[in-house]
Amino acid sequence: MTNRGFSAGQAACDGRLVYTCAADGYARAHDAFTGQQVWAAAMVSGDQHRVALYSGWDDAVVLGAGAVIVATVSGSLALEAATGSVRWKLAGSTMYPPAVVLGDGTALLTDEQGTICRVDLADGRARWQAALKLRVLNAGVTADSDTAWVLSARGRLIGVRLADGRRRARCSTPSPTPIPARSSSTAPWSQATRTASCTVSGSPRRTGRCGSWCPLRR
Repeated sequence: MTNRGFSAGQAACDGRLVYTCAADGYARAHDAFTGQQVWAAAMVSGDQHRVALYSGWDDAVVLGAGAVIVATVSGSLALEAATGSVRWKLAGSTMYPPAVVLGDGTALLTDEQGTICRVDLADGRARWQAALKLRVLNAGVTADSDTAWVLSARGRLIGVRLADGRRRARCSTPSPTPIPARSSSTAPWSQATRTASCTVSGSPRRTGRCGSWCPLRR
């Protein structure tokens, strides 16, 4: 496909359709077998400069509960996967940190100022919202069974409880270069990182160099 504008994001596929965003201001779905466009949904309008700046050019498309979650620097959209019609909209600069679908009909949306929100995919209703007050870019968020892990642009790792959005742990890594957050049985940090300064909320509250009590070493 040509003339769709610049794109530094990531497509998504459900086995039937491929979903994309680009700097021309549109989210699109194409047939995975023929390449034919099935629908196009405008994400932003205006002159060419506004469209290029406010489009989803760096968006990682995420799928869940029959919705296509896309974002720009000014907000998130949930589009119906079959038609591209808008299911709901939420304001916020949520393009850089990818959305995380939790598998229970909810998703985590994070803006670049570090506000994370758990929303219902059916209607966009917020279950909780937590302002972490740190910059979050493409490294973004991952989640395990009970905690969302947010990796900031400066390498700080914050654990947030999925149940209510309360902070659970934080780790200030020694490296200023963030690494992509991911869920794996192998921790994505070096031995040097595991000896960084950590704080874990709970009973009792623990602060200091990572030890056997630290959830980052599970």
